[in-house]
Amino acid sequence: MPSISAMPSKHPSMPPSLSIIPTTSKIPSVKPSTMPSISAMPSIQPSPSPSVSIVPSISNLPSVKPSLSTSPSTSSSPSMTIFNTSLDVFYTTPDSEDWPDVETWNAELGSRLSTDASLFHNYNKHTSSDNDYDYDYDDKCDGDVWEGLDFIRRADPICMIDGDCRYQFCNRNDEEVLNIPAYSVQVRTLADIIAALEFANQYNIPVSMKTTGHSFTGSSILKDSLNLWMSNYEFQEEIYDSFMDSCGTNYNATVSIGGGAVLDDVFAVVKNQYTLLSSDSRSVGFAGWLQGSALSHLSRYYGLGLDNVVSFTDVVLSSGEILPKVDACSHPDLFRALRGGGGGTFGVVTQMQYQLYETTKITVFEFQMDPPYWNRYYRQFLEFWLSITPTLDHRVAGAWFGQWHFEVYIVGSIDDAWELFGGDFLTWYSTTFTGNGDWEIEEFDSWYGLIVGEDQDAIQGFYDSNLQSRGHGPEVSSRLIPHDLVVNQRREVVDFLVDLADVEDWGAYWLGGRVNEIIPNGKTSVHPSLRESIYSITTSTDEGARQLRAFFPNTGPSFNHHSANEPSWRTTLWGGDQQYEQLWRVKQKYDPQNRFTCYHCVGYQGPEYEYN
Repeated sequence: MPSISAMPSKHPSMPPSLSIIPTTSKIPSVKPSTMPSISAMPSIQPSPSPSVSIVPSISNLPSVKPSLSTSPSTSSSPSMTIFNTSLDVFYTTPDSEDWPDVETWNAELGSRLSTDASLFHNYNKHTSSDNDYDYDYDDKCDGDVWEGLDFIRRADPICMIDGDCRYQFCNRNDEEVLNIPAYSVQVRTLADIIAALEFANQYNIPVSMKTTGHSFTGSSILKDSLNLWMSNYEFQEEIYDSFMDSCGTNYNATVSIGGGAVLDDVFAVVKNQYTLLSSDSRSVGFAGWLQGSALSHLSRYYGLGLDNVVSFTDVVLSSGEILPKVDACSHPDLFRALRGGGGGTFGVVTQMQYQLYETTKITVFEFQMDPPYWNRYYRQFLEFWLSITPTLDHRVAGAWFGQWHFEVYIVGSIDDAWELFGGDFLTWYSTTFTGNGDWEIEEFDSWYGLIVGEDQDAIQGFYDSNLQSRGHGPEVSSRLIPHDLVVNQRREVVDFLVDLADVEDWGAYWLGGRVNEIIPNGKTSVHPSLRESIYSITTSTDEGARQLRAFFPNTGPSFNHHSANEPSWRTTLWGGDQQYEQLWRVKQKYDPQNRFTCYHCVGYQGPEYEYN
């Protein structure tokens, strides 16, 4: 066991005040942990695909005409009843007579773009046949060529982190139906975004948005759309010692983040001056992460990432209008929708202001059973884990765990880790656990030191760069597990998780703590169950997802880890018909022509994956 020095003073139970700016002097370099990425998904086993049924185009419905308004609509929203149909019911597509030819695209859009912006033609010619897409995905998106941010920023705009999402519904079993946008614009400036939207409005073309392509549902791109590729959007992140929102609330330390930024961009500015609540994958797009579920392994202490958004700045609406500030007192309905309602559908987020916290040490406590003992001792481990996690201090800030392992993250030193968690673990390990396993504890000077380490220039794509060729397909799914269910029916939940381990090697986020206590200013749009849950369990097979839905029928998935074939997704992603209708009315107010559209996004009407 590591030596334990004199116990330091305890951390406060709340995140530390930022009224005193911490020193920016250099702290000692810390070697990154050798443990595997905590966001890595379990191994994937392909499963038979459920049938897909696409309802033919309903020809008697009128096409949507481009909006001439420059302001959000305030009229009452009509009832939306049509879901599963083809896009050409509502939009101009390459099948349509009104589809602009290549010369028109170049003259009316390409010529208006800034010097460093680019217009990508993904079609060979004026046709809609799938084999006329002008691309070779494997050559342009080869994971052996592109690594980390190179893949995100220099590869082709059609490339997705999950290579299966080149196909409709991310369905690798139906390679005939592609999910490739007709055209892509690599936008660099606000003017580029507005030019693209004006062109799309003129010709009634659907618009999709992509930064990194981290989407297990393929929502970053859409067949026949004009795609806004944000990954090279020009913006310099900056730390603010003081920032005031429209409500007059002053925040002592925040960072401005560009709409195309990935975590690595933000870390390059913040470094270890502050704690930046984040994902652990440095190539994840910040805006997309924040507009989904925004889970972090520090969320039990700091809340969800989206809880820490102070303001969205320069949000571009589909009409081309720019909203200078969207926060709890300026467009509060849109502020709520952008925090958990999903990206790509309400507006183009070009900048956000994000809360920072005082730098603190982070300690990681790892354990895994030796492989020969996995099946035999699942139950012993899970009974211990489910009995202790509902009661631990918030400074035990989160974990990634499965039926045979955990990586626990403590806000504090090694001494804090032993006091808050290690003692209970060793008592169980030495007195109850009858198998064998390995454990390790390591202290880092900061969250930045853990994620980036001493090599500040290295671009670590973690598991990301391996996904383009292999892909997860639509099998990745998740379910939120209620805190009270684990406390009151622990044995039944343990029985289920042990049985689930026979199906696949599942993994889970440990939640609760401040996630369940925070009522963020202006509220958010995440599934209500997320504020009442203790775990978010992720599966990677269709059967695993089916068992999760059956055992936990009254919850939903974590938005950023839900399946492309999630049944009744409008109900399950946000917690019910009423919650979806609220978001849809916000969508109608700010995007009345439904210009922005993407699969599994609020307002989407197009081909659906019908799950049997």
